[in-house]
Amino acid sequence: MTTTTYTSPRAGTARATNRLDERRLAGIGAIGFASIVITTNILQGATPAMDASSADVVEYLTDHRAASVFATAAFACGALFLLTFASAFYGRLRSAGQPEDRVWARLGMFGAVLILPTFAAVAVQRIVLLVGLDEIIGSPELVTLLWRLEMAAFLVNTLPMAAAILGFGIAGSRAGLLPAWFARWSPIAAVVAVITAACAVAGLEGSPIGFVGGLVPFASWMLLLLVAGVRQLRRPA
Repeated sequence: MTTTTYTSPRAGTARATNRLDERRLAGIGAIGFASIVITTNILQGATPAMDASSADVVEYLTDHRAASVFATAAFACGALFLLTFASAFYGRLRSAGQPEDRVWARLGMFGAVLILPTFAAVAVQRIVLLVGLDEIIGSPELVTLLWRLEMAAFLVNTLPMAAAILGFGIAGSRAGLLPAWFARWSPIAAVVAVITAACAVAGLEGSPIGFVGGLVPFASWMLLLLVAGVRQLRRPA
């Protein structure tokens, strides 16, 4: 007499939905990274202008040292969340999207991944300023130079952000993983991001294009992450 083991479809489905599949990983990565970035920006408060004097920079870093240290540590923690989202969301787009939209999906993934090295330049400059502030506080020119380098890296960081917004925005909306209006808004946000990077010199010299131009792609990128993350976690497997 033989014994047959039968596993109900319901039990198998329950085990499948409890796994950290691409859908869940994309949601966790998106919401985790966006939460870290938004939190660090809130804690740091209003930063000095891109053309701020060395005295303003020193005063800000002295008064907000704990928040700045937290921001550099958060960058290391957030990197893994971003890489997880980029790879998992690309996998979701490959399975849910059309073959002709895969070029947009790849553009979005490459842009999201390239955000890390470009923003690392921002974090490195902040680390140097924090560690060496007591030593260079008597050299206003050096403080100003390091601050300008950080702000320049921040403006250049809008380029990979443009690719991430454009690629994931178009591919995600066409695949139903993002609202349909993202397909119309993402090219606009990407163009603003590219113009911001192209006008970096004007931004560093005090033009409002540095702040306003950087705010549009930043807000669009955070919105994309949060919407995509929530949708992935709420969707059935």
